[in-house]
Amino acid sequence: MGGNDVDVAVDGDPAVVVAAPAARDVDGLAESVRRASAPVIASGGVADLDDIAALAEIDGLGGIITGKALYEGRFDVAAALGRLHGRPAAGATA
Repeated sequence: MGGNDVDVAVDGDPAVVVAAPAARDVDGLAESVRRASAPVIASGGVADLDDIAALAEIDGLGGIITGKALYEGRFDVAAALGRLHGRPAAGATA
């Protein structure tokens, strides 16, 4: 994770900022969060619970969108929430 390749899209006026591919550029996303005047939502590239944990370290991040990883069964919502709150990842799959 690193580099400066976060794409930012504004939804509304700007009610929410969606940044993607978030998991590939945590540092760039953190900078976007620091500069944005609206909540920033991380979207794209979230492949596993480690990505969720890394994104959760960004102070002020408004949320994390996961899609494909959930659809493919890499983890479930309970495991993701558990990782955010420091609990074991019971719903993670290999």
